[in-house]
Amino acid sequence: MHQHSTPTQRLAAWEREPYGRFGLEQEKCFLLHLASEWRRRHRKVLQIECGNGLLLEPFWEAGFDLSATASNPADVHKTRTRIGRRAELHLAHPTDLPFEDKSFDYVLLITALDYCSQPAHVLQEAARVCAKEMLISFLNKHSLYALTLVRGNAFASTSKPVRWWSWPSMKAFVGRYLGSRPVCAQGGILPGPYKSWQSYPLYRTLNNMLCPNIFGAYAALRLDMTADHVLTPLPAWVQPRPKPSTPCSQRGRTSASASKNWSCSPQSFTKAKPHASLRQKLPPPGPESLTDHPHGAGCATDRT
Repeated sequence: MHQHSTPTQRLAAWEREPYGRFGLEQEKCFLLHLASEWRRRHRKVLQIECGNGLLLEPFWEAGFDLSATASNPADVHKTRTRIGRRAELHLAHPTDLPFEDKSFDYVLLITALDYCSQPAHVLQEAARVCAKEMLISFLNKHSLYALTLVRGNAFASTSKPVRWWSWPSMKAFVGRYLGSRPVCAQGGILPGPYKSWQSYPLYRTLNNMLCPNIFGAYAALRLDMTADHVLTPLPAWVQPRPKPSTPCSQRGRTSASASKNWSCSPQSFTKAKPHASLRQKLPPPGPESLTDHPHGAGCATDRT
């Protein structure tokens, strides 16, 4: 992580001022809104670079089994002081997580890509340990809040991220390193300037609504990590299988047996005479055989 600006400093800077506390309240509600479709019972959630553990509390209250990592020992101590034993904490660098593949159902990258020096490695490592869905949030470059931090005051020096993301750059970044992943949900909040983050009715209505993605100071998207990568199919030229032919050893038998029983002519098919060897040798008919027949004499008389 960057040595001058971390997610912990951003959370601490927002927590010190009333405008920032209003923004943190809206951020918690927004993250739970995006994760509202997740199953919670016996589902494991991992937050990478949890900071001071401020954003772990709403997910624990929602019923998830929580785990978190931090690359700074001071952040682990602050998180342990805040949430106690309600989450498993690990001291690990985000580019080298001590977990097996697909160890967690859901993975949270809450402004972690804004403050790390190797966002591509962090994103790929998060995708490795994620089994179902990933939630990525970032500070929008195209917002009035970003213009507030450009002034270079004391607040900007503690909460300004290392790099700014916009919706086109974030989607292009995810598509480059994770491929084509379906976006389950997305949105943005806090479209007004920093000084308008107040609890007055008009300001609250303006900043707590889900605004168009390009205007919100705080934006997030939820990715489906279970879908396979979309591949371009290659044409397969399959030749039809030839019909099985009669073996050569059976061709002679078939033709001989056919010619033995049938004779073919262009007009019709006639029964062929049986072979001479199959004829029954009978004596030639004589007068005695004709007289023995009931009509033998008559037949002989007629013939005479």
